[in-house]
Amino acid sequence: EFVAASGSLQSSIDSIDASVTLQEAYDNGDGVITTTAGKPLDLQGTGELTAVSGTFTGDVGIGTLAPTTELEVVGDITSKGTSWTSRTSAADLFWNDVAYGNGLFVAVSNSGVSNRIMTSPDGVNWTSRTSPADEAWRSVIYGNGIFVAVANSGTFPIMTSPDGITWTKRTGTANNNWFKVTYGKGLFVAVANSGGSDRVMTSPDGITWTSRAEAASKAWFSVTYGNGLFVAVAVGGTTQRVMTSPDGITWTAQDSAADSNWSDVAYGNGLFVAVARGAVVSETVQTSPDGITWTLRTGASDNDWQRVVYGNGLFVAISTDGSGDRVMTSPDGINWTSRTNAVENNWHGLTYGNGIFVAVSNTGSTDSVMTSGKIEINEVSTNNILQGGREIRGDLDVTGDVTISGSGSFDSDITAPTGTFADSLTVSGIPVDIAGITTDHGALNGLSDDDHTQYSLVDGTRAFTGRVTMDDALDIISSGIAIPTGSAGSPGLAFIGDHNSGLYQNTLDQVGITTGGTVRLTVTSNEIIVRQPVKMFRSTGATIPDFTSFTDTDTGMYFLGGDVLGLSAGGTKTVTISGLNDNTDGVGIVGNLTVTGTIAGARGEFDLLDVPDGTNSNPSIIFDGETDTGLYHPNAGQVAIATDGFQAVRFQKSSGEGLLVLSGRMGVNHAGTSVSEASIYNWVSADTGLYFPADNEVGITVNGVGRLVVSGTTPET
Repeated sequence: EFVAASGSLQSSIDSIDASVTLQEAYDNGDGVITTTAGKPLDLQGTGELTAVSGTFTGDVGIGTLAPTTELEVVGDITSKGTSWTSRTSAADLFWNDVAYGNGLFVAVSNSGVSNRIMTSPDGVNWTSRTSPADEAWRSVIYGNGIFVAVANSGTFPIMTSPDGITWTKRTGTANNNWFKVTYGKGLFVAVANSGGSDRVMTSPDGITWTSRAEAASKAWFSVTYGNGLFVAVAVGGTTQRVMTSPDGITWTAQDSAADSNWSDVAYGNGLFVAVARGAVVSETVQTSPDGITWTLRTGASDNDWQRVVYGNGLFVAISTDGSGDRVMTSPDGINWTSRTNAVENNWHGLTYGNGIFVAVSNTGSTDSVMTSGKIEINEVSTNNILQGGREIRGDLDVTGDVTISGSGSFDSDITAPTGTFADSLTVSGIPVDIAGITTDHGALNGLSDDDHTQYSLVDGTRAFTGRVTMDDALDIISSGIAIPTGSAGSPGLAFIGDHNSGLYQNTLDQVGITTGGTVRLTVTSNEIIVRQPVKMFRSTGATIPDFTSFTDTDTGMYFLGGDVLGLSAGGTKTVTISGLNDNTDGVGIVGNLTVTGTIAGARGEFDLLDVPDGTNSNPSIIFDGETDTGLYHPNAGQVAIATDGFQAVRFQKSSGEGLLVLSGRMGVNHAGTSVSEASIYNWVSADTGLYFPADNEVGITVNGVGRLVVSGTTPET
């Protein structure tokens, strides 16, 4: 027998199990359900349990009928878009939109320099990515295995990426203000708020685009796909601020429920929902089951609502204004409730993915992201059992042992507490002890540095086994080992017992070698700078010189010994340079010496030019372009001049001839015209010899006195 008294439901049957089925929910004040000690209370049903208050002395299970602890939860715990948390963005930019696909959140911006993209695997930790062009990116979507973003300015208003990280700029159909892009029915569709009859463009792959005519020349701000229909909404114009298309190509204008500035539209749970900005509260939302017939709904406030999405059974909208109420939610698109935003930013982009809502703003500093979804677990007490999927945001404080079973990964650093680890710390199923540890990447901080611990750091197929000292300075990355930049006095890669000798990064793209804290050698992208003398082992000779070209190893400089330096070409000695000694003094050249300019010396004791003897057909000193005309050395004490391969003149110091003209004639300067200045004279006296007093005359002078003049009219004697 059950009796209702003063709002209580009491059982008069003792020691007998009983159940009560409530066909309807009643709201008639507070109620109390009391069970006999030791008897469990099971709340079951297909409806929702919105709130439970009171004290439970026994175990409580959610998602299970047999809780083994005080509180056991099976399944994910979700805040469902009602509670929001501020997150740090990768850069302080104007973030306009965000999308989710392939396990990644991607946000785009209309500001910044080559960094107008950021990505996150969880909506919390964000990384800047390089944008291929600094356009005003307005919208991004994921579909058909590719991310596609559109911009409202620029020569290249489209960019695509297969992974959200590496992007390629694409050419659109027109330089319109493209505001929104969506994907459905195997087609990407983008709409613009400017242009002529070309405010729609479509693409099957996000790369090649085709212009389409819109239903009316309005400022189309958004487009979505649902239930086999593309639906777009506009800002401005009278009526018909909606257009629909079954294929994204042919569009039909539809009447909107009101002439509000409809900024976004979404589809979910069999309903199209559009939100507006700058409208009275009763005209901020319109809904339609088919995209054609629309009904006005009253929003939570008259804010400027920018985005609306559907996820996890909930419509969520965000706005750029308001006071603590820049979010509103609705389970059906009709009845809306204000929610408190994390930060008073101009929230402009919104998406849902992987059980979490993510919003981005085009104002604020580094707090331009907020999320709502899976619960943050800040503390797990002893003996709590967590089943199902869990994501932990923030710090995890643990008292007692922690056992992680199954597969998983850590996207952030793990800092071990101080203490002694035997085999209680386990990573990837392998205890950290003298047996070692194997890990794919990352660093282990806080582990004891002793002589017995070994680690095997595995990166792909390359393994580095042995003793590794980790002091926040060593990372195993996908391409190798990363070390700190360091300096000449404290290099990033140093030696045990000599910490100021090793490798460091001088500046970007430069590596330095330092010893004793002083830089000795710097390697850049185009040169090697040596700051100390370079000593080489003596080479085997001209065939293998010490200094050579990378592509010509038998040409270069080598050392012969005995203070002699040699140059070789093609493995053959060509030039030798020696010190000051009698036999090898100066520069020796094997082969021809080609000189451009002047050969000059100090005119000192050893100012010599030593050349081969040569022959009349191959003189030792020749002229450019004529190899058989020049000077040579026919015999000891002789110097000869060759012309055209023949000896023309020979000079010698002997009892015989001093000058021999062996071919042709010898001409002299006609300057000697007086008896005191002969043209051909004795070496001792210039006034004794032959002179030329006038044209066609020759005279003989002795001691400055003319003795004979012979002319063309003088008789032969």
